Amino acid sequence: MCQHKDQGGMGFKDLTMFNEAMLAKLAWRLLHDDDSLFYCVFKARFFPKVSFLEAKDSSSASYAWKSIPKGREVIQKPTQYSAKITTPVIFGQENSNVEMLINPVTRRWREEVIDHVFNVQDAEAIKNIPLSLTNQSDALVWPFMPSGKYSVKSGYRFLFETFAQSQRTAQDLAFWKNLWSLEVPSKIKNFVSRASREALPVMWNANPQWWWLLEMTGRSIKDIFKRAVEEKMDVALLAFTSWAIWNRHNQHRNHVRWKPPDRGSYKVNYDRAIFAQQVKAGIGVIIRNEDGAIMASMIQQLPLPTIVAQVEALATRREVEFALELGMTKVIMEGDSEVICKELQDPSTSLALHGHIIQDIKCLSNAFQCINFPHVRRQGNTVAHALAKMAVTEPNQTVWMEGVQPDIHHIVQADLATFE
Repeated sequence: MCQHKDQGGMGFKDLTMFNEAMLAKLAWRLLHDDDSLFYCVFKARFFPKVSFLEAKDSSSASYAWKSIPKGREVIQKPTQYSAKITTPVIFGQENSNVEMLINPVTRRWREEVIDHVFNVQDAEAIKNIPLSLTNQSDALVWPFMPSGKYSVKSGYRFLFETFAQSQRTAQDLAFWKNLWSLEVPSKIKNFVSRASREALPVMWNANPQWWWLLEMTGRSIKDIFKRAVEEKMDVALLAFTSWAIWNRHNQHRNHVRWKPPDRGSYKVNYDRAIFAQQVKAGIGVIIRNEDGAIMASMIQQLPLPTIVAQVEALATRREVEFALELGMTKVIMEGDSEVICKELQDPSTSLALHGHIIQDIKCLSNAFQCINFPHVRRQGNTVAHALAKMAVTEPNQTVWMEGVQPDIHHIVQADLATFE
């Protein structure tokens, strides 16, 4: 019963693990919400001279405080499973900091130092980590959420997947994941789940009365219903099922198209592409006015970071820089990454692994008179996506003023046709 739905179970909570996950939420608040009354009271009482991570248990402490360090252990556990540097420690450099590997003027990695100190694999991994344009403080993040903020749900899932013994196969994992992601009522998901585990007396034998439909392939709907009436089939069931299929198909049709900005503004569309074999990423940006006329477009190739969201954030930062370079003051920055768009609209500090890049973007945004970061689906961002994919063959940044690469001109024309 407590097995996850991805493993064919019903997803009921293991109460011990769920309790630890909730305690971890309290620990997270003590780490990050230092303006709250909760933090002030516990800080003064239990760890007045040290940080929460350094606080120790006490035999005279309250039951509440004795429980919270258990949640702190949950927050600290992911560091035990994170990637480790395999390069041996150099004698005399045991206490060196990461900042020693960064040029404080150019805000770039000191590649010659990294190549000298680390082995080839570690050096490449380090140099592919994107850096911030400004000095920012370190922060403890939760790596199992895109936002970097801890949630009870993600904490429970981490504990369960770490300690629960699973016999699942890759095929079973894909089957159950697809089943529970179906956009159908929960009662239907539960029915299929229970039937798949032989928990219901279900026999999957096709009803012979519908075999004749196999002979009607390619025929019109009128012919199908006409035969059903003539042979006295269950026409009502056939009609209801046909309507359900047609209605479901219409719900999934997507009519998202590119739309021009308001007069006096420019719309900047951006996207990224991943080239896993080349260990590279590509960025594509296009800027258009209210008439759909192209002001400029560009592509740029980057080293591939370890996290896809970092590529999305880098693409966003580059499009903001590109608009500033062209002297634009009123812009709409439109991308198809919902995670990045939400973080840019959130006034609080991002704790995601790409949070330092988000902070860079917010700082750069202060140079505009008006700037927005709306989200659009991929169908409304096709030109930027096509540009990003072109970067695989172009190692250097390429800019087109008042135009795009000729190979994707037809995609631009398709966007224009949608609103003319």
